Amino acid sequence: MSRVLRILFVLLAIPSAALAHHGVASLGVAGIEGPGAPIETLRINTAFPVRLVTLTEPLLRLDLNLEADYLSLGRDELEGVGEEATGGKILYALPGFRLYCKNVSAALGVKLPAWTELNEEDLQQGAEGKESWRLVCTFSTLL
Repeated sequence: MSRVLRILFVLLAIPSAALAHHGVASLGVAGIEGPGAPIETLRINTAFPVRLVTLTEPLLRLDLNLEADYLSLGRDELEGVGEEATGGKILYALPGFRLYCKNVSAALGVKLPAWTELNEEDLQQGAEGKESWRLVCTFSTLL
């Protein structure tokens, strides 16, 4: 069984010169490492949120969020041998919006595969990288 290494989130906050306090770029990296092998899965996620609306009464904020997410998948293995038609590289674009209201946050976006380089792409059966789009929704609250 693979040993799992996760870098949950590395955040690089870089103020945008053009947007002053409105824009922040972030970078997140996560990987899974196998025994004696290089990283089998690599994710590099970037986000650039832009504040569109901020109201103090009621406490409300709306952000435009633009993401670029890179995913590199190693081949699936069966008894130590790489399986055909598995793995590859994908770059996703994810435009969306996030609404903050008091202690609640909700987001809605569309995840689009902007570029793919899948191993034996015509034979792959999974959805990763082959979908035309995905609707992404999140909701969180502080209790």
